[in-house]
Amino acid sequence: MDHEARSLAICGVALKDAATSPDCGQYFPTTTGAENFTAIVEEIVKSHGDKSDCGLDLEITESLIMRDIDANVSKLKAIRDMGVHISIDDFGTGHSSLSYLTQLPVNALKIDRSFITHMAGSSESLTIVLVIISLAHSLKHKVIAEGIDDAAQMDLLRQYGCDEAQGYLIGHPMPAGEFEAWDMRWGSSQKPDNSRGV
Repeated sequence: MDHEARSLAICGVALKDAATSPDCGQYFPTTTGAENFTAIVEEIVKSHGDKSDCGLDLEITESLIMRDIDANVSKLKAIRDMGVHISIDDFGTGHSSLSYLTQLPVNALKIDRSFITHMAGSSESLTIVLVIISLAHSLKHKVIAEGIDDAAQMDLLRQYGCDEAQGYLIGHPMPAGEFEAWDMRWGSSQKPDNSRGV
């Protein structure tokens, strides 16, 4: 099973600072500061098979990373070496240093929904979105837009080369039993794009 298929099957496992999110996924009330953080991730990886590409996506907020950047870089490197794909969530809101960004062992930057919501009517927000897309691609990272609510936002993101999108335009939180039928409907309507692609 390829990475995308396994990610869909596992439904986007994410470890976050708090277990409160409307997104599809499994959340754990832990932080990178917890002594057993990497051990928790390793246990999950082992339960899902191939370590070289385990199909797990870990989302961690920019602000959480910045609480202890040196320690967190070390932990994230260990987790990446387990085959986990790492995304920086809410990117653009955490006051991170660009010099540290080059050191972070991540696969993707997720543009915070606050910029997406206002980009159609705000040149400042649109500029930030374009800068993040350009920065992510320059660092060989994927870029994901959060909070897509209408077709105009989707069209702008397609135009400017965003890789993936999430939001109510694409789908609402749903029981696992409804996911497969939704995925088939969305996938057929978006071909040749993938189910999350912009």
